[in-house]
Amino acid sequence: MYLHKVIPLILVLIPLAGFVPDVCGQGRSNLQSDVRTDLASALRVIRPLLREDAQRAIQMLEKLNKEYPGHSQVLVLLGEAYRVVGDVDSAREAYETCQRFHPANLQAGTALGLLYVQGDDVAKGDAVFRDLLERTKYGVNTYRMIGSALSRNGFFAQALRYYEEGRDRNNSNYVLTLDIAYMQKSVGNLQGSLIEYLRVIETSPKQHRLVKTRIMDLLRVPDADHDELFNVLRTHGDKNTPYRRIVMEILASGYLERGMLEKALEMALLAGQQKGSDGSVLFVLAGQAVQEYQRREGLERTRYFDLGLRALEAYLDGYPDARDVPRAKLMLIDLLVDLASGRAKSHPDIDLDAVVIRALQALDWLITSFPGTDYAEQAYLKKGDVVFRIQKRPQEALKIYTDGMQNARFYPTNFAERLGRVYLVTEEYERAKEHFSQLVKSKNKELSETGVFYNGLLLTFMKQYEAARDSLTGLAESNPASQFTNDAIHLAWVIEEGLQGDQRVLDRFVKALRLEIAGDTTQAISELTGIVDSPETTPLRARSLVKLGELYESLGEHDKALAVLRKFVEQYPQDARLPDVHRKVARIHEQGYSDKRLALKTYEDILISFPHYIFLDEVRADVKRLRETLGEAP
Repeated sequence: MYLHKVIPLILVLIPLAGFVPDVCGQGRSNLQSDVRTDLASALRVIRPLLREDAQRAIQMLEKLNKEYPGHSQVLVLLGEAYRVVGDVDSAREAYETCQRFHPANLQAGTALGLLYVQGDDVAKGDAVFRDLLERTKYGVNTYRMIGSALSRNGFFAQALRYYEEGRDRNNSNYVLTLDIAYMQKSVGNLQGSLIEYLRVIETSPKQHRLVKTRIMDLLRVPDADHDELFNVLRTHGDKNTPYRRIVMEILASGYLERGMLEKALEMALLAGQQKGSDGSVLFVLAGQAVQEYQRREGLERTRYFDLGLRALEAYLDGYPDARDVPRAKLMLIDLLVDLASGRAKSHPDIDLDAVVIRALQALDWLITSFPGTDYAEQAYLKKGDVVFRIQKRPQEALKIYTDGMQNARFYPTNFAERLGRVYLVTEEYERAKEHFSQLVKSKNKELSETGVFYNGLLLTFMKQYEAARDSLTGLAESNPASQFTNDAIHLAWVIEEGLQGDQRVLDRFVKALRLEIAGDTTQAISELTGIVDSPETTPLRARSLVKLGELYESLGEHDKALAVLRKFVEQYPQDARLPDVHRKVARIHEQGYSDKRLALKTYEDILISFPHYIFLDEVRADVKRLRETLGEAP
């Protein structure tokens, strides 16, 4: 009748089934030292049999019990074996025998008491537990073992009583609060669990990291009353205690995960005012706000921009020596550059020239403070981009890129590309030709491929279209795994298509590419719009629609991007690039509007409508990822 309760108890006691000395070190057999190895080997053989062949295990254990009468581990395993086969009386006898030889043995005493409780003799079970507690001097491990055995077998009220008694008996037993909190969560009392975890924060400084993790788990429970849990935390955080910072950091993390960024920032700033704060929560918050800014639209985009800016500034001001300061500086610089370039909107009275100067000062600080590092190379690249694309000072940008490339270890290809782009945009074609020729001769494969690709781009800008097409095609055919292969194929097709019609259209498309490289996205859009306004049969018009959509998306103008891409779908329903365009639309729904359901539907439509699409595996991965995010079946 007790067989259905056997397995939970085995799970509680299974670590005890191996050969180890008695818990309290009592009653060691006189033969144990001599036969330790043989007995341990036998127990290792028997242990798996508890699940596989319990009757055989009983036979072997009974034999061992005769050879080594009173050995604790033999008797404990024998009791468990009898429980597996449902022989509760024999199990009880084995545990009682063990207790006669070893009165303070935790495994036998706990298992025996639990047998009585499961048999509805709660009073007898409590008597066994009380005797065990007395013999072990009311040790915390005894309370934990009794409480764990009871709670895992569904006797939560009794378990709670023992946990609380153990905690109240001695301040050093306060570790039991963790067990109480976990048990409260197990029975669905999340508020009670939270209160217990907060008590741990007040009494056990060494447990703070674990407790923060456990509380965050509570806040993630799907059907919980999250408002009530946050109210409990706020009430506790309002108290002027030495541990207020920890509560504020938990609140900041909790609000952050729920997308309540204003409240998260408020709590992170309050945490920063407390002693001992390292600013890590504030840094994570800043990163999340920046991510949201990059994929939002309109007023929401502006709100997240301002939030990210405030969080980064607070982090850098409050924690100047923190380990993530370089990363925070780079994120701040990116925001300032977006603001100065018009990609981000903020207060209309902001002096954009001052914003650029501030960004350049931060970049100089990184270059000076971290020479020879990844951070310094990124700073060189970003500084050159600011000077080239925003300040429109190409010669100064050339010097910055050149200085950065001299000792570049992390981004040599990026520096090589930047130098080449400046030469192309300023139409210094002879210098560009020399630069690309040197790259082609490089022993570094990536640098060599960079030279080949950009030499094809140089020929394109010089309107030597057929030579450019052949060069780009050669790169794609000879180096199919090159990072430039897709771009080379695309540009070669642009040239081929453009040569089929009016070359002035091709000239205009190439001019748009040059403007894009120069950072003049507005003028690039103007050139492409001129092509899009042409008749539908005009060569390069379809490509111009796709490119126009990409440029609008890069500016965060998702409505315009969708409108252009939908026009492509309507006007070119048989175009081979149709599935690519649908993927771009799906990405805008997901990243631009955070509409994961509509993005999922779009990806699923691609699977159905384009079964031979070469990137079908990637689309399947997107579908799986979004279904998991939305909690839907795969």
